Amino acid sequence: MKKYFFYLLCLAIVFNFSTISFLYAYAETKRPPRPPLETPGSIYIKWELLNLTTEQKRRLTTLRYQFQQKAIKLKAQIELKQVDIEQQLIAANSNPDTVRNLMKEKLALETELQLAALENFLAIKALLTPEQLQKLPSAIIIK
Repeated sequence: MKKYFFYLLCLAIVFNFSTISFLYAYAETKRPPRPPLETPGSIYIKWELLNLTTEQKRRLTTLRYQFQQKAIKLKAQIELKQVDIEQQLIAANSNPDTVRNLMKEKLALETELQLAALENFLAIKALLTPEQLQKLPSAIIIK
C-alpha cells in the first residue's frame, strides 16, 4: 500500500511540474498585444452641451467616420514603423541610417495624424453656430 501511495504521489508531482512548465511556456508565447497608440492632447467634446441640430449631427457623424478611417490607417502604419525600428535596433547588424530613416518615416506619419486631427476639429468648428461656438470651451475635455 505504501508503495502504491508513493508511486501515486510521484506521478502527481511529475504531472504538476509538467503542467506548470507547459502553462509557463504557453504564457510566454501569448503576450498581451501592444496598447493602442495614444495621441497626446486628444480632444473629447460633450456634444449634448451644444444642442446640435439633426443636420449637424448627421454631418458630424460623417466627419467622425472619415477621420476615424484615416486615423486607424495612420495608427497602424505608425505601429508597424515602431516594430520595424525595434527590429532594427535589436538586430546584430543593424544600420544606423536605416533606423534614422524609419524614425523619420514614423515621425512623418505621426505629424500627418496630428494634422488630420486638427483639420477634423476645424471642420467640426465650421459646422457650429456662433452660440454653439461660445459653449464649445465648456464642452471640451483635453486628455
